[in-house]
Amino acid sequence: MKKILSVFLSLSLCAMMAACGGQSSSAPATPAAPASSGGNEAATPSVAAKTFKLGHSLTESSAFHKACVKFKEIVEEKSGGSIGVEIYANAALGSEGDMAEGLVMGTVDAALIGPSSVSKLEPTFEVFNLPYLFRDNAHADAVTMGEVGEHFKQSIYDASGVRPLSFWESGFRHYSNNKHEINSPADMSGLLIRIPSSSVQAATLQALGASSTNIATGEIYIACSNGTIDGQESPIDTVITSNFNEVQKYMVLDGHVYGVMGFLMNGKLFDSFTPEQQQLLMDAADEAGVYEREVRRTSEAEQLEKLKETMTINETPNKEEWKAAVQSVYDQYYDVFGRELIEQIENTAA
Repeated sequence: MKKILSVFLSLSLCAMMAACGGQSSSAPATPAAPASSGGNEAATPSVAAKTFKLGHSLTESSAFHKACVKFKEIVEEKSGGSIGVEIYANAALGSEGDMAEGLVMGTVDAALIGPSSVSKLEPTFEVFNLPYLFRDNAHADAVTMGEVGEHFKQSIYDASGVRPLSFWESGFRHYSNNKHEINSPADMSGLLIRIPSSSVQAATLQALGASSTNIATGEIYIACSNGTIDGQESPIDTVITSNFNEVQKYMVLDGHVYGVMGFLMNGKLFDSFTPEQQQLLMDAADEAGVYEREVRRTSEAEQLEKLKETMTINETPNKEEWKAAVQSVYDQYYDVFGRELIEQIENTAA
């Protein structure tokens, strides 16, 4: 009897070990995938979502950030949670120039960067820094969302391997300063203005009799406050979100540059998605870009009224006078960017 009981206990122990499958307590089994609902809804992924980081240089109150949140919402909803997006504002992933380099090396997944930084990847993209190139918002939309925009999507990829998903905007850029009112191009003479790292913008200020510096974005406020620089240039939205109106007294709405923002992704990361996911990402970037334009343009009138509380603003400069004053910049860059490309942009119908 004792022998039979001993054999029974041994068999029971073996059965328990077989049922456990030899699993370690530190490595739990992968949960089973949920059953298909049988409908058209995207099934909940059985593994962790594929998440990438998206960086931009402005604050959480900016139109950039609001549109990045919109992009995240669209992607995560339409992918059924299989793609996740983490947003990093305030240049947390580096300056725009740093992010441009990171996109090539693969240390940055995706980023929103301006023409001076995109031109690090494809030099002719700096054509968008030519002064007074765009007539108005409708003209800018027709160029960036049309044939010229498609040309640059391909040329940026061919030159750098970085994949443009869409083109957004930072809006028309205007000069501000602490010295005096700006009522004509001659009033720019002698001013030291902070600009992005752009040879075209530097040439523009030189043509206006001013000089330029490329201090970091985060240093502009203090530099304006202590008089290290006389002024800066940026869209109205940036003046508000960065509080430049606290340290600048005068502004002219000359709109010398329309900021074309590249929404870019590391090429290898983009290629790692399925064709369907790639299309989803591009469509979401376009949709969020439309939203970004709406937010920016809708808020500009209200923002301008706020700026007028503390700044003296020339709202109606003679644009033809300003463009004539910088014709030498075009003469200098026709051979660099190609007269044909410049004229194609100028002649694009809105």
